Amino acid sequence: MTSELADVWRYFADVSLGSYAPLYDRVTRATAEDPELLKLVASADENARMPNNLHAAAQFLLADLPDHPLAAIYRGESDADPAEPFRNLVLTHRDQILELMATRKVQTNEVRRASAIVPSLTLVAQRHNTPVALIDAGSSAGLNLLVDHLHIDYGSASVGPPDSPVQVDAELIGPAPALDGLSIGWRRGFDRSPIDVSDPDQARWLRALVWPDHRDRLVRLSAAIDLFNHHRPELVTAEALDGLSAALRDAPTDMMPVVVTSWVVFYFPPELRAAFNDAIVNANRPVAWLSMEMAGVVEDIDAGDPPDLNTEASLVALVTADGAGSATREALGWTHGHGSWLDWRVGS
Repeated sequence: MTSELADVWRYFADVSLGSYAPLYDRVTRATAEDPELLKLVASADENARMPNNLHAAAQFLLADLPDHPLAAIYRGESDADPAEPFRNLVLTHRDQILELMATRKVQTNEVRRASAIVPSLTLVAQRHNTPVALIDAGSSAGLNLLVDHLHIDYGSASVGPPDSPVQVDAELIGPAPALDGLSIGWRRGFDRSPIDVSDPDQARWLRALVWPDHRDRLVRLSAAIDLFNHHRPELVTAEALDGLSAALRDAPTDMMPVVVTSWVVFYFPPELRAAFNDAIVNANRPVAWLSMEMAGVVEDIDAGDPPDLNTEASLVALVTADGAGSATREALGWTHGHGSWLDWRVGS
């Protein structure tokens, strides 16, 4: 068991971390070589054994332990190796760590993904000449329901209110997508266990999910939480198919529903993934599904190769159902899992 876990943790470090998150990379690789830490991880529920869950539990505890050596490293006040302080924290607070791993879920809500969501929604709005009804499936805290309230700077182009409290930057590879014409007329998020960011404890967990290397992400998240609490878009508790069915039923008929998933459907078992796709294709109205997940989640797409940036890429895929049982499937481009770059590959 622990040797298999070690391989999983090493693989995660290889494909997702490295120079993008060196602190997180160092702790993850050290854990993969530590039998006692691996034994602790193995004692958790099978769905809670990924690095994100243990690291978030540790950061959640650190909020109450500002003098712990690991806290200083994570705040950028020390360049010491984080591996031993991390080990000390986890093993010293073993019971609290395991309780958090058992009761909390990895539900990262990265608003920088708006760098891919906004041009994709704009493309749909332009093609159908209609406002968009935004449906965020597996929405976590629902922060990406407000993508049109953010300012996104691509360097050569920008979109959104310049004075937005949430400022997003993303590297644009190649020409800029069309960014004019998006109107979101209705919005709803659903999740089987949504995070209520008006609850300080739940907001603290959401912050704990941010990787310690990325203090800029933490600043952006705090601003997005404030923005959400100001606007309070609709966020409901629902399982995947029930939430999808209700949202497609309730979305205004004079708008184009766009279902957005970002690293959600990938975690569905095969039968649920197929049922989710069928519910969109066989809806009794035109529907678009914007998927930002690994290649293969949306089937029958010739995606081409992602850019060679030595980092994990998410495929930006669009399924457009005509309301009569047929659908087109296309690759719009590639993006980093946290939205730090966008490789846009389709015209309007």
